[in-house]
Amino acid sequence: MTSPASQKPIPQPSDLAAPYWEAARQGRLKIQRCRDCRFWVHFPDVRCPRCGSEHLAFEAVSGQGRISTFTFVHRTFVAGFEGDVPYPVAWIDLVEQPGLRVFADLADTPAETVAIGLPVEVVFSERAGWGTIPSFRPAASGVATDHSSNDEPSNDGPSKDREVPS
Repeated sequence: MTSPASQKPIPQPSDLAAPYWEAARQGRLKIQRCRDCRFWVHFPDVRCPRCGSEHLAFEAVSGQGRISTFTFVHRTFVAGFEGDVPYPVAWIDLVEQPGLRVFADLADTPAETVAIGLPVEVVFSERAGWGTIPSFRPAASGVATDHSSNDEPSNDGPSKDREVPS
């Protein structure tokens, strides 16, 4: 059980990730995007992994996606989460671009409903001492709508520093 003195940790963003966390504090999900080739980049980077441009900015995304993979945390190693176990965490494939993924916990999601491919949407929860942080829950509509368009490139495969399960 969590003791009253045990608080969940608050994010310690780097300068590079600060815009992501500032948007989250405002209840918005923003992901870095290349201004030149329009490729979405997450985790934040100094250069676009697709074209090498340094012209990157954070832009709002829909917050809709599908669970790519997940696990349940049964034993926490971080103070503040003891009372939450077991809890699900997942990689979420956002609809804006194939291969665009974010990692988050799943809020308001009964264990028996968590599944690969489950449509989800972003929600924001309050973290004491910080503000709001993004989480995901099953999509109210039950459908993740594709928001990609012709001005957004498809992912030509994983970047060299990411592995894709076979």
